[in-house]
Amino acid sequence: MVTTPGVAQPGAVKGPAHGQPAPVTAAAGIVPPSNPPQNIPPSPNFLNNCSGSQYDNSSSCTNAAITAIDNARTHEGLGPMALPSQWYSLSPAQQLYVATNLERADRGLPVLSGMASALDGSAAQGAATSQDPEPPAGFPWSSWGSNWAGAVGNPLEAIYYWMYDDGQGSGNIDCTPSNTSGCWGHRDNVLMNLRCQPCDMGTAYNGSGYQGYPSWAEILVDTSGSPQLDYSWAQVYPAGPGPSAPPPGPSTAQGGNGPAPGVIEQSNGAPSMFVEGPGGSLMNYWYIPQSGSWGAGTVAGPGNAASAPGVVAQSNGAPSVFVEGPGGSLLNFWYIPSSGSWGEGTVAGPGSVSSEPSVIEQSNGAPSVFVEGPGGALMNYWYIPQNGSWGAATVAGQGNVASTPGVLEQSNGAPTVFVEGPGGSLMNYWYIPQNGSWGAGTVAGLGNVASAPTVVPQSNGAPSAFVEGPGGSLLNFWYIPQGGGWGAGTVAGLGNVASAPTVVPQSNGAPSVFVEGPGGSLLNFWYIPQGGGWGAGTVAGLGNVASAPTALEQSNGAPTVFVEGPGGSLLNFWYIPQGGGWGAGTVASLGSVSSAPGVIAQSNGAPSVFVANPDLNYWYIPQSGSWGAGTVAG
Repeated sequence: MVTTPGVAQPGAVKGPAHGQPAPVTAAAGIVPPSNPPQNIPPSPNFLNNCSGSQYDNSSSCTNAAITAIDNARTHEGLGPMALPSQWYSLSPAQQLYVATNLERADRGLPVLSGMASALDGSAAQGAATSQDPEPPAGFPWSSWGSNWAGAVGNPLEAIYYWMYDDGQGSGNIDCTPSNTSGCWGHRDNVLMNLRCQPCDMGTAYNGSGYQGYPSWAEILVDTSGSPQLDYSWAQVYPAGPGPSAPPPGPSTAQGGNGPAPGVIEQSNGAPSMFVEGPGGSLMNYWYIPQSGSWGAGTVAGPGNAASAPGVVAQSNGAPSVFVEGPGGSLLNFWYIPSSGSWGEGTVAGPGSVSSEPSVIEQSNGAPSVFVEGPGGALMNYWYIPQNGSWGAATVAGQGNVASTPGVLEQSNGAPTVFVEGPGGSLMNYWYIPQNGSWGAGTVAGLGNVASAPTVVPQSNGAPSAFVEGPGGSLLNFWYIPQGGGWGAGTVAGLGNVASAPTVVPQSNGAPSVFVEGPGGSLLNFWYIPQGGGWGAGTVAGLGNVASAPTALEQSNGAPTVFVEGPGGSLLNFWYIPQGGGWGAGTVASLGSVSSAPGVIAQSNGAPSVFVANPDLNYWYIPQSGSWGAGTVAG
């Protein structure tokens, strides 16, 4: 049936025999009855890395195949395929089962719950005879489809040809110019509509089943009852649908959500800082340039604040502060310049909030607040100036949110929100002003996200999201307005990232990303538009970094980066464009710092740095090239 190594032969979809086809509920990608417009040749060509004469579980073959799959997925706006940590220890048949399910899950289709022993037997017969398997006699089914591939040594190769190179001009012999009915038949089987009450799979590998070459077969079945399973999806991800993620990293000054949390510029350009104070109070400290001193005041007494504050400017420039209050409530405090006092109000009552708030301005200048709500919901509260009240809506129901949201304005001024979703996915929700509803989509499927997202605008205004990915990688997902899809790429591979990323624009507008790297190093990755690739460099070697970095643009457009250093010191690294190197200096000595710094620009463009415990401020003095230091709160 197949004469060219590395090419797969499709099997026909059988049924359904009873009822109607299951509805397609995919959240992303291309699903039947739609198919890709053309074949995508593998890039890189994994046939150069993989054996066609025997099973090849080598890292070089696997990496080449997964890179080709990831590159092909960008044409559908899908993120990378995230293999489970135990991939190399799985059997060939189990690997084929997992890879098939990942292609389904990342498009929002239901996964097949397990490998049914009876179906594995049918698949084994198909692999031994180079035939598409069929359900065994007496096995209950309502619909099924099957695939076969020969002369490829790794299951990811078979998946690639089935999914991305199965149209006219491919090795699919059922797809010809005169008969296109079989075009994309493999892909349609992998992504077939299943009701899954339950649905199971059979997979098999035979080392010499195709004329002495490797042979692969799979069968997907909508069944009933409880067939005996020899491997299940629950064994792939014992804790749920994907690998669990660590808590989100600290927010940063240039993460795409406005100034550092709790810090805003006064009308004179000097900083005003808000912190959670003793006993859950809310404190404000503001710099007075005339006297070179700090003012201090209590915004709200003990028991009012249970999170870091989110701050946004009112239309008059005065601050409006939001915090999680007692019992999971959402509280708002706003400054009234005419009386020099603070107004206060409850935005949402107890049980409404389970994360710190993210705040942006609406097009009318009034605040719009996003929080993780009860049970992993995404909630939005917006102020209505006409009647002085708050609107409220559920953007996404329970079970959709696993991180603090990141918010950015769309080009039309409406918000677009990014969150870590279930199983380490990356979800996007955007407001549609025309009909007052929310769009929703999966930016990246299961297992891609291990931190809260950092979102920044591209030069065209569309969002670009950076996350720590599986295994300490750094991933980037960017929206492509022309096609309405998402591009995806790996900025840095496994083992490079130990913190949430922070992002600043280069002088050309392209992103420059900073992360804590292995062993307490500071790494920088910058996009090169001309070649479409990423540059990489070490800003500071091992043992220099003990926190996520915070970055700011210098007045010359080059980045300056602040980190907590060894022994509670505060270190600064700044780029020198003339020599292409990094300057380094100690802002504060040992024992001065016990938190990641927050940074904003002074009115002269020089950085002003805030750290907690103790509450200290360090500001750069360009005239003398030195740092001033002071205690903001004792």
